[in-house]
Amino acid sequence: MDKRLKIIYLIVFVDIIVGTMLSPVLPKMVKGLEAPQFWLGLSTALFTGIQLFSAPILGVMADRLGRRPLFLLAAVGTLFFNLMLLPQRWWALYISRAGDGLTNGIHTAIRAAVTDISKPEDLYKNMGTEGSIASLGVVIGPAVTGSILIWFNLSEEQQLPVIIAIALCLAVFNIGLCWILPEMHPNLPANARIDWQEVKMLLYRSLNIKSLYKRLKQKSEKNPNLLILIQMQMLVTLCLGYYWYYVNYLTLGNLQFSGEQVAYNFMFFGLLNAGTSLIFFRFFAERINKRTAILVCSAVGVLVLLAYAQATTHLEIYLICIIDCLTISYIMGVIDGLIGKETNDEDRGEVFGIAQGLNAVANFFTTFICSGLSLISPELPFYWFALCLSAVFVLGLKMRV
Repeated sequence: MDKRLKIIYLIVFVDIIVGTMLSPVLPKMVKGLEAPQFWLGLSTALFTGIQLFSAPILGVMADRLGRRPLFLLAAVGTLFFNLMLLPQRWWALYISRAGDGLTNGIHTAIRAAVTDISKPEDLYKNMGTEGSIASLGVVIGPAVTGSILIWFNLSEEQQLPVIIAIALCLAVFNIGLCWILPEMHPNLPANARIDWQEVKMLLYRSLNIKSLYKRLKQKSEKNPNLLILIQMQMLVTLCLGYYWYYVNYLTLGNLQFSGEQVAYNFMFFGLLNAGTSLIFFRFFAERINKRTAILVCSAVGVLVLLAYAQATTHLEIYLICIIDCLTISYIMGVIDGLIGKETNDEDRGEVFGIAQGLNAVANFFTTFICSGLSLISPELPFYWFALCLSAVFVLGLKMRV
């Protein structure tokens, strides 16, 4: 395996861990507010919503200045704005989420970089592996936090500052990884610089969702599949809102998981997800029909999400997790690989930046919907997630094979 890919995969894993390991303790920052679950969801919406205009700009910067500067900017931004959590107040949470969202271009750079350095025959495998590692980080982060809280028996007052301190140490480590990562852009302009007039134009376009979508359609004129794929990616993003809601559902819903039980569930889910995803993308992804894989996984995934809403025992949750790992966990990686195949060296960063901006809209929207539905019933958000995934199936039928 290319050494650069190994570093990128490690950066992805650590970055996701830093973000998700905070999720079990962040509710403490809003617990004094009325309807804390809504305000916590709003902070997530702020983080993703700001990426609406920042991600497309960062994507163009990746094409103009290179992938490495964007890696460094995102890593430093994560460190600095996680430092903003230290006052441990609700307003500090909002400052942190807004700032981190503003500089969070690392996934735009990651997707572009992986595509840059992958051989055509390895692209699906490499993009799928990156997606699997990201999904693993999403579940491992909260599991690590839960384990620390349980094993070290931290008091209520110690929990938040200790987890923030560990996240800051990991953020510093990630800056070091980004520093040693070489540039990967294959055709970086010799006079690399930022055109500030272009940035102003991009800012205007980014704030205008209609304009951003129009730009995507222009990029897709020669290849309609690209537009369909990014639309599917947005729908999957709407669906994957259940990742951040899952902890709230287990603890605040009828199942009433304890902190220890949540930690064990995430360990189980994370290890199973990592193993099955790596096997799938390493040995099967290149050999199967991608459209068929998306259709099958999304159809079964709808049933999985509905099953989460109907679960009444802890055993049922574990059984549903197994099917989840064999279906929903694969979809985004397959779509990312297909998108990578539809881009070129000159505008790859811009395409992924536009996609991340539109996905930020999807994240922002699904967080609001989910937060509102959870106030009515903790099960209702899963029906929303299932509806979004069913739309992925419908779009999959429109793909050109």
